[in-house]
Amino acid sequence: MEPTQNTTNNFVKKMRIVFFAMIAGQVLFAAISLYLHFNADPLMGPNRILDLFIYVAPVLIVASYFLGNILFNVMKEKGKSSKNSLHRQNTFRAAYLVRFAFIEGASLFTILLFLLTNNFIFLGMTGVCFLLCIRLIPNNKKVIDELELTPEEFKSLNRILVAFK
Repeated sequence: MEPTQNTTNNFVKKMRIVFFAMIAGQVLFAAISLYLHFNADPLMGPNRILDLFIYVAPVLIVASYFLGNILFNVMKEKGKSSKNSLHRQNTFRAAYLVRFAFIEGASLFTILLFLLTNNFIFLGMTGVCFLLCIRLIPNNKKVIDELELTPEEFKSLNRILVAFK
């Protein structure tokens, strides 16, 4: 096992990599759907499915956003009680991924609805999901604010910690 240096900057960098990988999956899925829209027949007609999901999709987006935030806050609070800063970082990372996964799920669902119906309203809803995701891009300030670090804790996080892969 090789030791790696884990600082606050590395922690945020790793979170950003995961964030952009998850966004890339959504963008790729939307691009494939657009390609299929312009180059193939729809898999299903927009008749009955549109009537139902035109109301379900926005409710799912809002519910995913709020449920993700609720779970994020619950998980974050559990992590704050830990004295181990590495454990707090890992708990925060897991909470962040859960929050983001809820929005990503709604986004992928709306892309699928676009693919099935060829209705650009659903792609617009995907855009709303992307905007919600952009709000979650991790950076040092957000991590420090969310973890509510004291100045001493912040200094200790910026010291090099030895972690094993």
